[in-house]
Amino acid sequence: MKLFNWLGAAAVVVIVVVSIVVRSSGPADPTADAGDQRAEVTRFHDLVRAGRWDEVYRATSEPPASDAAAFGRLMRRQVREHGTISSVEIESLRLLRSRTVPLLEVRETVRISLDGRTRTERTVSYFARRGDRWLFAFSAPGSG
Repeated sequence: MKLFNWLGAAAVVVIVVVSIVVRSSGPADPTADAGDQRAEVTRFHDLVRAGRWDEVYRATSEPPASDAAAFGRLMRRQVREHGTISSVEIESLRLLRSRTVPLLEVRETVRISLDGRTRTERTVSYFARRGDRWLFAFSAPGSG
């Protein structure tokens, strides 16, 4: 019986010590820091709004062009045809876990200006984790 009491006491001590270490070690998953996520997404939006296409190219996981110059030409043509993004409001951020790479799902309200008119669209953008950065992956129309 003494052996079981000793084992029980040892188990309690181990649980308490592990609990203290886990709580004091900070976030176990650096991808789960909501402040960093929001900052990276906001920085990407700022680059797009400023037309800094070389930097946007480097912040994209799979750019639709072979190099930054070609990407810049493509984006300038898109701006001429569809308008400039005048503002982006992040409505929500959600970390999606996967077996291959963490993704951020970002629900946004985007204001686009063209020929003196402004329209508002809702989008859902996804950012993929590469190393210590979140890179834009793709965007799709959002719902209501």
